[in-house]
Amino acid sequence: MKALYYDSERCVACHNCEVACAMAWSHADTVYQALTAPLLPRTRIFLKGGDTQTVVMSCRHCEVPPCVEACPVDAIEKGEDGIVVIDDGLCIGCRSCSVACPIGVIQPDARGQIMVKCDLCRNMGGPACVVACPTNALVYGEFSQ
Repeated sequence: MKALYYDSERCVACHNCEVACAMAWSHADTVYQALTAPLLPRTRIFLKGGDTQTVVMSCRHCEVPPCVEACPVDAIEKGEDGIVVIDDGLCIGCRSCSVACPIGVIQPDARGQIMVKCDLCRNMGGPACVVACPTNALVYGEFSQ
């Protein structure tokens, strides 16, 4: 199973991961367009901490995801690839998944209508945050690595 790995020793707190994530989920062609849009895109990865110590907050795609159990309309599922995904066509935005998430990374979209979380850019060929990281502090690979 593939997973997102974070090496805090390599992180320089540039926040490129957050910008790349927001861009991947926006409909803008440029960073400027994304940042000046009426509704700012929601990032699904967060860099917390200061200049000397940081931690990446992102969905861990739990073995037994509490968010899946908490969803009253079965809008969240864990795929065969291990990635936990929210079906935005089914989500009613009740926030039950957000309350159940032990990491606290499920949030309302920019309109506040449905919930969003990291899906490892599943339909985009891999995590945008990993591609944008200049120091390889973020790596996407097999869980055993």
